[in-house]
Amino acid sequence: MRLRRALLAAFAPLFFAVPAAAQTWNLPALSPVAPTWREPVTVTVTGTLQGDCSVRLETPVTIKLSDAHFRIELPATVTCPPVFPPPQPPRPFVLTADLGPFDMGSYTLQLVYGGQPVHELAFEVYDVGTTVIELPALSTAGHPGSLVLTDVGVTASQAAPVTVTGNVIIIPLPSLLPAIPPTKLFSFTQPLPPLVAGHYEVRVLTAPLVVFPLGQPRLVRASLHVLREGGCVPDGQTLCLHDGRFRLTATWRDFIGRTGAAHAVPLADNDGSGLLWFFGPDNAELTVKVLDGCTISGRWWTFVSSSSTVEYTLTVTDTATGRTRSYGNDLGQVPRLIADTDAFPCP
Repeated sequence: MRLRRALLAAFAPLFFAVPAAAQTWNLPALSPVAPTWREPVTVTVTGTLQGDCSVRLETPVTIKLSDAHFRIELPATVTCPPVFPPPQPPRPFVLTADLGPFDMGSYTLQLVYGGQPVHELAFEVYDVGTTVIELPALSTAGHPGSLVLTDVGVTASQAAPVTVTGNVIIIPLPSLLPAIPPTKLFSFTQPLPPLVAGHYEVRVLTAPLVVFPLGQPRLVRASLHVLREGGCVPDGQTLCLHDGRFRLTATWRDFIGRTGAAHAVPLADNDGSGLLWFFGPDNAELTVKVLDGCTISGRWWTFVSSSSTVEYTLTVTDTATGRTRSYGNDLGQVPRLIADTDAFPCP
């Protein structure tokens, strides 16, 4: 019996231990990044793992450090088979876990492996704000426009300082004391600074002038799409892709001789693809996507898929260079998938 225990103790590391170099851990990512107490929070953990190992996230543990400060410990467990045969090359992994919603306060998320924290991520959980954010009708890099902010019980009467960090725009607003009932509606215009083309999250933070137990900052978010200066301007018949770099329009002709311009349908959270319809919004005739193949072939790629046998002509314009490409289908022909991997040169 003693010999058996000794053998098990000697060979257990071969079955259960994971070499330190067998995995790497990236900084966890939260969604949403700045949550309110009403919103469930999801964490995504990525990294690399020895090819024949598996990893899982255990149940998180929340530790209260003070009335408004908490630590969340998220354990990760890695399991590997015996080292025979030789281990496989490392491979990437992606894991997600639902954490919240959480009470208002300050949090530190610790990713724990082998009993030790390998990454820490600090974030705030806010109260739910009441500010109404009106976005500009058109926002371009050189002329992003202004926001119109409307709320009650806020002392601001002029533009607030704006902070831009990455793709996040933060606008702080001071408010009246929580104990004073808000009675006055205010509204003012908040100019935006010049921005790089892209997608932004606007965060309006309303904080009480004096901190009370219930005086946690209130948060309202909105999404802002900033187009390239001089690029594509979207409308009902113009589809703009890749922050307005590419302009797409189409015309059609049916079997009784009618003609018209296609209607554009942008896709939410998808700046590289879109739809076009000819006869009704419930019947999309063209699906189009422009892909960035610059790192592969030094070209932009265009893919067009049609579900109609009417005649069409699609024109794609690179607003950065002025070059155009046209694609089409003859009347009555069964359309084919168009895969143009030589559409436009990269800068």
